[in-house]
Amino acid sequence: TGLGAFESHPQDVGFDVFVQEARDALSFVAAQHEIDTTHLMLVGHSEGGLIALAVSADPGGAPGATALALVCPLPMRYLDLLAQQIQPKVDAATMASARSAIDAIRAGRPVPSLPPALQSLFGSQNVTFLHQADQIDPLQLASHVDPSVKALVACADKDIQVPCPAVQALASAFPPGVATFVTFSATDHVLKEVDKSDGSEYTQPLPYSSSAKDALAQLVQRWKV
Repeated sequence: TGLGAFESHPQDVGFDVFVQEARDALSFVAAQHEIDTTHLMLVGHSEGGLIALAVSADPGGAPGATALALVCPLPMRYLDLLAQQIQPKVDAATMASARSAIDAIRAGRPVPSLPPALQSLFGSQNVTFLHQADQIDPLQLASHVDPSVKALVACADKDIQVPCPAVQALASAFPPGVATFVTFSATDHVLKEVDKSDGSEYTQPLPYSSSAKDALAQLVQRWKV
């Protein structure tokens, strides 16, 4: 959709902008005459999972969704997950700089000088987004989802970005009976069928995960009952 009102100041695009955009999209779809507003499903992948969860827990002026699919979602606070992803890839000094940047962003302070390896992550263009996204605790949000919602919470067994145990903990945070937890087999973070993943395969023309397709189909069947 382009940057719209943020064209001249993209650094002000925060996480809240994406959440509101999702609410607006849901409202637009629900307003179409052929849509059954009692059957609205929110589906979010990775970072989109956090957005879908935020909208489900607080739809604002949008209609409430009655089904929710969180696929390889962020299962913990945003900056905590970033720290987990960074640590195996950098030396101790760079990790210390990352921790300092995270502390500053959380506290609303200026980010200290960054080594080149961290500038694309914690540079000024991302600070507003990271600060807002990190305010959201997915476990807390999940606990406030309407108990009538049917939810699928899924991880992928070859995912190098989002750990399955943390996603399972997120599924357990929903009200009783709401969420079904599924692990997609032989599947990477971008839902391609693989034997192993290092990220280099993300752009390759590999088959879509059959276990992901089956799990989504089962959610739809459970939702329609």
